[in-house]
Amino acid sequence: MKLKIYKYPLAIKDSQVITLPAESTVLSIKNQHEVPVLYAAVNTACEIEGYVNIECRGTGQTLNGKEVAEITETLLFQNGNLVLHFFAQKFPQVVHPFRGNAQKEINNMANVLKEESK
Repeated sequence: MKLKIYKYPLAIKDSQVITLPAESTVLSIKNQHEVPVLYAAVNTACEIEGYVNIECRGTGQTLNGKEVAEITETLLFQNGNLVLHFFAQKFPQVVHPFRGNAQKEINNMANVLKEESK
């Protein structure tokens, strides 16, 4: 396994999904020159695509229950005038979180693998 630390610039919006190798670990989210950036330890040999769902809320905004508390970071922007709270899972999911029927997709992949092993 070959690990490298990569950074992924994020948008300032309520919800977003970033793509990275499935064998990655989210380390932190920081403000770099007024841009939120996610840092992850990435297995560069992994060819399986993973997804990390990121939620962003401003101070005083209502939480909607989608916020995962494995990684929580509070970032200051505009000399502290804008405070944003980012929530993300520590490990990527292999199935995209916003796709309609994830279980159907998993079952289809399992059937393909069964057929290939015959």
